[in-house]
Amino acid sequence: QLQPRAGRAAWKCAMSSSAPSPPRQDFTIAISTVMGLEAVVKQELADLGYTDARAIGASGRIELTGSSEAIVNCNLHLRTATRVMLVLASFEAMTFDQLFDATTAIPWADYIHAGASFPVRGKSVKSTLHSVPACQSIVKKAVI
Repeated sequence: QLQPRAGRAAWKCAMSSSAPSPPRQDFTIAISTVMGLEAVVKQELADLGYTDARAIGASGRIELTGSSEAIVNCNLHLRTATRVMLVLASFEAMTFDQLFDATTAIPWADYIHAGASFPVRGKSVKSTLHSVPACQSIVKKAVI
């Protein structure tokens, strides 16, 4: 059943089910935007009720902690964000071997089913691993 939200042109989907709800799990959500618009995204997040958002330097990135519902709400309602991403892991990798090892340690089967195709997109900001195509290739090999 779809219901309009008061004062907004967006729609909220309400589903009823007799099945028990899965336990609430909080995720680290990374939101990217154009550099300089971090404060605008933070205000949009506050308007949605997410007050724990924090800007990560002046990099055009904001992080917050939220449920799977927060991921959906951010994707649907943030107008100035360019991407909404789920942070699966965070680690330092000074070499390509460290990047490969840390990437293989992530439980990918929890997020991507066997045989699924997925893009690997990269960006390098002040990194010793500045070859983005090489990093993308290593990550792809580590996931497969």
